Amino acid sequence: MSALRIGRAAALAPAAAGTRAVHASRIACLVLAERQAPLRLGRVAVLLPALSTPCVTRHALVWTIRRRDGTAHAFTTHDRALSFQGLVARACDGFAPSASEARSDGSAGTMDLVGVLNDEIAEADLLSGALDDADIECWQVDWDDRGTTPRLLQKGRIGQVEHSAAGFRLEVRTLAALLNQPVGEVYTAQCRWTLGDARCGVAVTVRSGTVTAVDGLGAFRDDGLSDPDGTFDHGRLSWTTGANAGLAGAVKRWTLADHRLVLHQPAARAVAPGDTFDVAFGCPRTADACANRFANLLNFGGFPHVPGHDALQQRPPAR
Repeated sequence: MSALRIGRAAALAPAAAGTRAVHASRIACLVLAERQAPLRLGRVAVLLPALSTPCVTRHALVWTIRRRDGTAHAFTTHDRALSFQGLVARACDGFAPSASEARSDGSAGTMDLVGVLNDEIAEADLLSGALDDADIECWQVDWDDRGTTPRLLQKGRIGQVEHSAAGFRLEVRTLAALLNQPVGEVYTAQCRWTLGDARCGVAVTVRSGTVTAVDGLGAFRDDGLSDPDGTFDHGRLSWTTGANAGLAGAVKRWTLADHRLVLHQPAARAVAPGDTFDVAFGCPRTADACANRFANLLNFGGFPHVPGHDALQQRPPAR
C-alpha cells in the first residue's frame, strides 16, 4: 500500500461510527488486506470493524515467576510495563527465552530463560536458592488490552539455575518432568534420613566459629574449633556476618591438626578473616557412624546388608 492510501485509511478511521481510532499496529492489517484487493473508499467501512479482532502485531509474551517464599516476578517482551494477574510485568530487554520444546508423546520438554541481573532478580536471590523450584508460566497477551483472553503457552517449574557476572540462566522444566521423579523410597546402603529430622531423632549440635585465616579457594581456618577430625564433614555451614551473611554451604572436610574447613563449593563472595559462621555436625549416613558417633543405630534408615549391583553381577567359580 502506498503512503497516500495509508493516510487515507487513517483519516477515515475516526469518522466511522462506533469504531476506535486506528492504532499504527493495525495499519499492518490494512496493508495485508490491500495485498489481496485494492483498498477503496467503499471497503474502508467493511475493514474497520475487523480492527477489533486480535492481530499478531499486538501480541506480547509475559512470564510470571512465583517463588516458594511467596514473592512474585513478572517480565514481558513488550517495550513498556504491562499489568497482568495483579502483577506489573516489567519490560526487560535483557530477559529472553530459548526455543521452547514440546513433544507429542507427553515426555518432558525444556526451555531456558536467559537474563541479566537487575533489581528484580539479584545475585543474592540466585545464590540463596530463592528461585529453586519456583512456579513459572509463559503467557501470550494482547498488550493493547482489548478484551482478548490471554493464552497460556507453557507452565512448569524452575530447575537448574546458573549465573555469572554477566547474567543468569534458568532452566524451565515442564509439568511432565514431575512424572520422571522417583516416588516413594528405595533400598540404599546409606541412611535415607536427614540428620536431625523426626525419623533420625538425633539433636544436631551446632558450633559457632570465626574465620582466622583464609587458606585457598573454598577453604579457611578457625583456630577456635577443637572437635575431632571429620566432625563437620557433610554438615551445613551458615554465614552470619561478612560478605556472605545469610548464605549457606556444605562442608566437605574438617581436620583438627590445622583447624581447616574445606567447603564443597567456594563461598559466593570473598571470605575474610573475622567473618563469623555457624557449622552443624555432619553425618556420612553409614551404619558405623550412626552406631559409634551418635549411638542411634536403632533409627538407622539404610540397608547395608542388602546385596548391591556387584553381588548381582558375580558369577559362580569356574570348575
